[in-house]
Amino acid sequence: MVLDWKSVVQDELLWVSRKFSLELFQFAATKLLVRVVIVCFTTFEVLQTFLFLQRFDTYYFIKYLPVYAGMYFIILSLYSISSILKVMSTALDDLHLIEHSNRETTNRIKMEGLYLNCFMIFTTVAALISGIVHALPVEDDENVFFALAILKEYFPHHWGNWLSWLYRSTFLFISLAMIVPFYAIIHFASYCRFNFYILLNLFQDLSSDHETSDPNRLLGSFHYQREVKKRLIFCYERLVHIYNIISRVNRELQIFIILFSVVGVILGVSIVTFFVSFQGSFEHRYTRLATLILAGVLVFVHIILAGQMIENLTSRLFEILKVANWYCWNSENKKIYLIFLGFMQCDFKIKFSESISLNYELGVSIARGLYSVASVMVQLKYVDYSNHDSTS
Repeated sequence: MVLDWKSVVQDELLWVSRKFSLELFQFAATKLLVRVVIVCFTTFEVLQTFLFLQRFDTYYFIKYLPVYAGMYFIILSLYSISSILKVMSTALDDLHLIEHSNRETTNRIKMEGLYLNCFMIFTTVAALISGIVHALPVEDDENVFFALAILKEYFPHHWGNWLSWLYRSTFLFISLAMIVPFYAIIHFASYCRFNFYILLNLFQDLSSDHETSDPNRLLGSFHYQREVKKRLIFCYERLVHIYNIISRVNRELQIFIILFSVVGVILGVSIVTFFVSFQGSFEHRYTRLATLILAGVLVFVHIILAGQMIENLTSRLFEILKVANWYCWNSENKKIYLIFLGFMQCDFKIKFSESISLNYELGVSIARGLYSVASVMVQLKYVDYSNHDSTS
């Protein structure tokens, strides 16, 4: 077995994923468009905040709350793209896949790479369709999009229509911009997972060439002990390298992760509030809702899965390392082995904070939180109606 973790696999398995997650927004034209949209949307958001404070009432606030909160999420997504892509590109340059000879591992990586590429294509198409159907006018859009209400109220009819279409045209671009930061995280997590698959195979091969040999004979075998030492050091150095990359990504993206968490919760609560309190009809908005929910759920589920699979694999690596044939090794290899076991106690996770990581637990917590908010809002709506009926 050739052990050289600087021997790089040249075949780009995730070339589609890389195009969507890292390269699409690296062009000068898209960078310029990001800046223009940030300025325009920030202006509308400041104006909307001012008017909210000027003529505040509950119905007026709830009516525009989802898009108002959504704009913060959109602006944050646009603002974070440059920084997140820079961090991820640097990390992935150091996180190349190493050459290995296990056919089963190779096939597994290729299949998951193909799946991820297909996921990126399908989700991007769903997001683009969502952007298109949101751009097409629907009755009473002025009661959902505050910017359209402003354009209708403060501009002449001709200019208002022209600016409204210009505003709507950004939805297609935004539909991609909102998911690119999460694409980048999924892409990075996938490369981490593929590296762990290779390490999993290497861990299993630590002493596989001599499994049937006499332990007493192996203890005195210079060739065997030298080979075990070489493999232990190789796996340890590679694992430390991956851990340092994950830690660096966690550290550099921590502020964005915290902001996305806060804004995401606010957006989720505002959407639930809107659905419960909305007095109009969703008849002409089903396509919008379906495509938006589809793209959102796909990204959410896959980013949770990406984080959880890293945790599962590192746990599996630890379990394999614990049952290695250490009793056949000399004292030097046993010392390396103990250091290795100690290092495996580190957290190989994409973390939001010291206590919150990207895993199933986070996904379930978010789902429960949104369900709780929805339940409370439904109850409050019922109480309001009951009070109204009793007083009338």
